[in-house]
Amino acid sequence: MASKPYETVEAKVAALNEVDMLIAGGLKTTEAVRRVSETSGISPRSLFCYRKITNFIPQEQWPSALVRKPRLDRLGIQAACHPEALDAFIHMCRHGIEIAESYRRTAAEAKQKGWLRLASERTLRRELARRVAPAEMRLARRNAGVGGDLGGSV
Repeated sequence: MASKPYETVEAKVAALNEVDMLIAGGLKTTEAVRRVSETSGISPRSLFCYRKITNFIPQEQWPSALVRKPRLDRLGIQAACHPEALDAFIHMCRHGIEIAESYRRTAAEAKQKGWLRLASERTLRRELARRVAPAEMRLARRNAGVGGDLGGSV
């Protein structure tokens, strides 16, 4: 197995080149991938994924295609949103106002108060889901008369 949790781009390219050489030598793809996997320590599944990524692109572009792309959430970076705008959005949602309407009101308030950063509605929905329990949201909607009859009353 590889000593690092993630292979370097050079190791990926070298493994793909070796797979291509074995295939050109007459081996079937599965057998070539299995052999390279044993020698390189890269899993067969990863090798097949790398082959899929590099399919139909020139070999000179393989390194840029195989580089591990950083995800913003792994880096701890979140979408830019003014803290007061986020608090206003969550406050409205907690009081039973529908999410879309809460976003429209928050956007209007942000424009009025000059808040430059407002995240997308989808981002605010995810942040709402992280901060507010689903039961609390259901109760707020029920108390506001939104979302149908969630109670047992007749």
